[in-house]
Amino acid sequence: MVSENGYLFHHIHNNHPNFLIIPFRQEDIFINQTISRKYKFDLKRKLEDRYPGKHIVITRNARTALEIALAQNKRKFDRIKIKIQTTSDNFYISSCVTKTIEKQNDWHRSRHKEYDRLLINHEFGFVDNRVLELSVDRDVLIEDCAFSFNSRYNNGVLSGTRSSYSILSFSKFFPIQIGGALVSDFPVEYEEDSRVSQYISSIVGYYFEHITKWSEYRLQLNNYYLEVFEEFGCSSYFPVSPKDIPGVFLFRPPSTIDLDALKEYFNGLGIQCSVFYGDHAFFLPLNQYNQRHHIEYFADLFKKFLKYNE
Repeated sequence: MVSENGYLFHHIHNNHPNFLIIPFRQEDIFINQTISRKYKFDLKRKLEDRYPGKHIVITRNARTALEIALAQNKRKFDRIKIKIQTTSDNFYISSCVTKTIEKQNDWHRSRHKEYDRLLINHEFGFVDNRVLELSVDRDVLIEDCAFSFNSRYNNGVLSGTRSSYSILSFSKFFPIQIGGALVSDFPVEYEEDSRVSQYISSIVGYYFEHITKWSEYRLQLNNYYLEVFEEFGCSSYFPVSPKDIPGVFLFRPPSTIDLDALKEYFNGLGIQCSVFYGDHAFFLPLNQYNQRHHIEYFADLFKKFLKYNE
């Protein structure tokens, strides 16, 4: 099927574009190989400059960073009770987070149950500014900034600085398949894999100077998404702010749409996406390698879906 705008819509597995949530392309495998061999950067120093007074641990991924943070707290408690709070207060939370916690601890989402630690998840780049108003000590707080590497609180301060520990995921912002970091108020003992750590440092360090440019571009793309998808009765899930650097396009479609069917439809055409379960919301890829015509393509697909499901 060819659309009115000249896009091919055809479910031929392994023979269609592949649009990922993370900003990683096939060619980055080879680009990164060259970068890792040619350039060496002190990523720890760059992050220490970015988070003054903090201690940095480079990890293979964000899950490992969370495990290390929880291990520090295990010194004081037998089994930690962790409350998870998200920007939306929707029950949706990545299983990567919950499974990591469940290895040695317990978690809940209740507003009324007691907790030893409060994990703040800044969803998809949208900061939970309530963290600034909490009366609890910063030692109680852990911030999950996996999607919010360059997002800021509404006071302009970089996210991840209100808590004693914050979790970073480089693969959500940089063109790399792996990589995370623990940003800590305290020195942390952890034996890093030097080879993996150096690879991560080379790639992330190489692209560090692009942070501002990529952030501004993501904001532009989010605005264009809204402009294009408003035609179909869609709206932004979160209020749009220049301080929130989006990691996806998270939107509210018309209430009549079957979102699981929409997910299957987009996935079948090679577009990574998902339902924001717990609410009538959906998200599509938004990163620095998306372009305006990608958004127009997604919109054409969405239009066809609506027509087929009238």
